[in-house]
Amino acid sequence: MAFAATPDTPRVRPTTVTVAVILLYVAAGLEVINAIASIASYSAYNNAYKAAYAGTSLANQSSTAAVQVVVTVVVSLILAVIFAVLAFLDGRGNRVGRILTWVLGGLALCCTGSAFGLGAFAKSAYDAQRNTNANLPTYDQLQTTIKDALPSWYTPVVTIAGIGVLVATVVVIVLLALPASHPFFRKPPEAQWEPPAPGTPYTPPGTTPPPPADPPYPNA
Repeated sequence: MAFAATPDTPRVRPTTVTVAVILLYVAAGLEVINAIASIASYSAYNNAYKAAYAGTSLANQSSTAAVQVVVTVVVSLILAVIFAVLAFLDGRGNRVGRILTWVLGGLALCCTGSAFGLGAFAKSAYDAQRNTNANLPTYDQLQTTIKDALPSWYTPVVTIAGIGVLVATVVVIVLLALPASHPFFRKPPEAQWEPPAPGTPYTPPGTTPPPPADPPYPNA
């Protein structure tokens, strides 16, 4: 019994997959930038909440800014790790990695996209809190105070990073679904069995066949 020899040629990664891998690393980098921006702005957030809540029942509560920054940093770093791992798996042609990219990429889209739509929910929750604490500033006044306290670069950086992650994730999902990407994620073909040539001694699988015998010397 013998197995047909298969050429040991490495799979060539198509351009679509290469671009998708690069974009996943870019998305991971943008999430790290978002986390760094939040950490760098903690002091500004803290001062803004202190100024907004001065003379109210929340004047002595200094955890609001810390909670907001911690949540942002944790979510951003988790997404950065996910994007980096998916980029590594996709770059190696891992089929499970591509499936996870579609699944987790869709979830990341929901998380990142929802961050842009939380304004209405946050306003509603704050107004409900203000109904029991009438001395609190209005939601618009609070947002104005925070905006004035934040560095001028913060909002543009965070907005650009968020939009960049959204665009990169959508493009990655599309690129990995294109026909040009399919062969790179297919399972390599296994060696096919072939009958031994006539006169070939049987070689058990996993063993090295014996060297061919030397031809007989002619009689002198």
